[in-house]
Amino acid sequence: MKQQFEVHFKIFDTTAHHADCYGLKGRNPLFVQIFYANANQEGIAFTNDFLQVVNESAKANQHDLIFGHIELNSKSRVGEIKTILEQNDFYTIEGNDDFYKQVQ
Repeated sequence: MKQQFEVHFKIFDTTAHHADCYGLKGRNPLFVQIFYANANQEGIAFTNDFLQVVNESAKANQHDLIFGHIELNSKSRVGEIKTILEQNDFYTIEGNDDFYKQVQ
């Protein structure tokens, strides 16, 4: 069974200082903010395929780190997102809903 649900997100280039604030090291990091889709709005299907596209884009643009934060109202959905992230070799951080992956 393929896991997916709709989310909204922001993806943007950021600075090494921003990554350092999260306790991460990267000279050209990419930040991903995931937030919940409202019931009246369509979002993007969050799947393994979506994360593969993000990873390939990061490689193509010479990012060395992908990191971000999950901002959802539902803790069960945070758990589902973390499961998908972990299936795609991202590390998740308990207690603050952050995640990261070194780009290879």
